[in-house]
Amino acid sequence: MGRPTNTSAIATATGRPWAERWAQSTAVAFERYAGLRVPGQTRDGDFQLATTRTIPGDKDEALRAWLELVGSRAEFGGVPIAGTPSASRTERWRYWRVPLADGSRVAVNICDKPGGKASIGLVHSRLDSVEAIEYWRPIWKGAAVQAVTERAARRLGPTPGRRRWRRGRACRGGRGRRPTW
Repeated sequence: MGRPTNTSAIATATGRPWAERWAQSTAVAFERYAGLRVPGQTRDGDFQLATTRTIPGDKDEALRAWLELVGSRAEFGGVPIAGTPSASRTERWRYWRVPLADGSRVAVNICDKPGGKASIGLVHSRLDSVEAIEYWRPIWKGAAVQAVTERAARRLGPTPGRRRWRRGRACRGGRGRRPTW
């Protein structure tokens, strides 16, 4: 049996009525069951992966940390950048986007969370296969997002009630191993 779902929280967070989200979830589940779609595949047939981290600090500090980390890069995971990275902002969000030479795109979305924290969400879209997801997952989840988290944690100190970020546990690859990104 599944866990109960807080439908009002989902509707508030997504800006869409629960029935609409439920219908979408049901359609995706059916497509997977029928073999029409695999996990990570979008309705257009390409693939994407997403990862999110919550760090201490506000959205502007998180964006600065991200820009320090990626500012001078010409490639990610061995794939050259195909255009100029762009950063933009709204009252509630901070964004960073870049196209890569393989036709995929990377988008970072940052917002404030309660308690003096920020959420950094990274989406790598237009990937061509499940294998591409598995290639990029440790790069983004293990290295890039964790590096921003560590940088922000060093700059702002540990979050009260939690231990400091531990090095060497950044990816599934084992203790101390980090993928090249």
